[in-house]
Amino acid sequence: MNSRSPRDCADEVATLLKKQLSVGGTGLDVKLRRGGRLLPRHVRKDAEFLASAAAASQNPKLQRFVDSGRVEKSYLNCLKHLKGIDKSKRRTDVFLSVLSGVALGILIPAALFTTVLVWRGYL
Repeated sequence: MNSRSPRDCADEVATLLKKQLSVGGTGLDVKLRRGGRLLPRHVRKDAEFLASAAAASQNPKLQRFVDSGRVEKSYLNCLKHLKGIDKSKRRTDVFLSVLSGVALGILIPAALFTTVLVWRGYL
């Protein structure tokens, strides 16, 4: 590993979760509970592994069981995904999704109302 402890890796991933996805909380495990659904499954599993490795590295007896190669791989996968998120595109996508939901919520009842009026002979 590049002289990074699992705790440092977990802290950096937690910082990126806060910065890129606006997930609140203290520590990686709390942020994953709050915003884990925003991550793809493979990235979420890597981040969960980082959180557990960071917790295990705090205990001297468990520290030797932490796989540093897997920590580095998980860390790099999380960084690659989180740094590739475009905040403005994500914000635009959420806005368009809400807008389309509202439009369908208005359009479908209006079409049903018009259809009923035509069937009854009022239009």
